[in-house]
Amino acid sequence: MKKLLGAAALALLCTGAFAQTSQGTVEIAGSFGFKSISRDYGTDQKSNRFNLGPSVGYFVKDNVAVGMGMSYTREVSKSTEVHYGGYYSGPYTVDVESTNNGYHVSPFITRYFSLTEKVFFTGTGSVGFGKTKSTSEYKGDIQSRESTNSTFRAGVSPGISFFPTSKFGLSASFGFLGYAQYKTEFKNDQNDDYEHSEFGLDLNSSYLNFGLSYFISR
Repeated sequence: MKKLLGAAALALLCTGAFAQTSQGTVEIAGSFGFKSISRDYGTDQKSNRFNLGPSVGYFVKDNVAVGMGMSYTREVSKSTEVHYGGYYSGPYTVDVESTNNGYHVSPFITRYFSLTEKVFFTGTGSVGFGKTKSTSEYKGDIQSRESTNSTFRAGVSPGISFFPTSKFGLSASFGFLGYAQYKTEFKNDQNDDYEHSEFGLDLNSSYLNFGLSYFISR
């Protein structure tokens, strides 16, 4: 009898652990990231970056979810730039405060690979579109600068998910492998517009994100 009860309890635990990734389950998630940088390369620079991203996914079959994610990013930095006033005046420093506000929309597909009953390795493929508005305010007589940055990305990101209960999950993702295209447009023709593209593996810490998920099983 004790063996039977033990087997039943183990079966329930296993079912609860894998129920989150079974077909028909809905995942409501939120991710966040924070990055603080302080540099001194002859001029001081300090910046704080925060991003928040809600998403909704649906498991079309066991261990495979498709969905839509959105994110908001805000970055504020303060720095000191060196400017040159002319042949006779020599270099001088100017304090600058820059603010970036951006949003990103990204449909995705995620595949879950079981490592243990409650820990999964994940691979997420996504296609993303985003825009960021940037403003730099200079102290003194230098005109402020405004620009709009457009981004397109397509690639994959690895991650880890942990399911402490049958309803909640914790996740972390790091890095991005794929293609990215960037375009910058300046307001009032202050600078020439430019664009560039790249392909490869990016391990920048801006791709480090932590998330909390709630699962609704059918």
